[in-house]
Amino acid sequence: MIADFIATKFHPTAFEKRTSTVGVVFPAHNEAATILNVVEPAVRLLQRNLIDDVLVVADRCTDDTEHLARRAGARVVRSDEMNPELGPVQGRDKGDVMWRAAGAIQSDIVVFCDADSGPEFGEHFVLGLAGPILQDRADFVKGHFTKLWMGDGTAVNRPGGRVNNFVAKPLLERFFPALADIKQPLSGEIALRRSLLDRLTLHCDYGVDIGLLIDAWRAIGSDRVAQVDLGTRRNRHQSEEALIEMSKEVIAALLARRWPEEFAMGRVRPPRNQEAGR
Repeated sequence: MIADFIATKFHPTAFEKRTSTVGVVFPAHNEAATILNVVEPAVRLLQRNLIDDVLVVADRCTDDTEHLARRAGARVVRSDEMNPELGPVQGRDKGDVMWRAAGAIQSDIVVFCDADSGPEFGEHFVLGLAGPILQDRADFVKGHFTKLWMGDGTAVNRPGGRVNNFVAKPLLERFFPALADIKQPLSGEIALRRSLLDRLTLHCDYGVDIGLLIDAWRAIGSDRVAQVDLGTRRNRHQSEEALIEMSKEVIAALLARRWPEEFAMGRVRPPRNQEAGR
């Protein structure tokens, strides 16, 4: 059974006595308008020794994202500086950025968070995502939230956006019913044990989130997968064209896992432990 937690229930004092290290990764492409919303709460946790690393991966940024993140106290690495032998990250390759970031952070628990969040992002995002793993109640945690549009701030009555609700959730319910209770399978707010992350294949594109969810569930079972209510989150409202491309990538990643003999995985990065063994 997939447990559902509430982020605000995880108190900072639990992190003071932790025996596992915790690191947070923010993949960021031209997020100068929002980067401080996410970095500053994470850095406050770092300064209080409640977490151990705050990494911003600057992906082809042409604005002040890098400067603002460094000034706020985050560690900043450019995506093209990680695994340069693979060439530059291409276009919308969010998963490739995450895979490269995994090689630049060594924490026992790795938390991924999107960098385009509004001011609703707070310390509870990091504590709530890492908390169930730190308490050994899960090995993989997905965040979910009520989405607020960046434009007018109107709340959506259900968590997630259009691709999440109209593509990802119906397909999971039909073909992976054990994951039907996951409220936001495409959430970029994820935490997992480093030992698990190193065993998983990552899609280079936006299929990465649903691929990680399915692969983690297959590796550890429902009892070690959890989700956490993060409250509300505001981010950009993407164009219809962008959502169509994202939907194609999500569908392709799911089909490759449901019928691997018929559908190719597409562009992926291999498990990190497999990479290290080469």
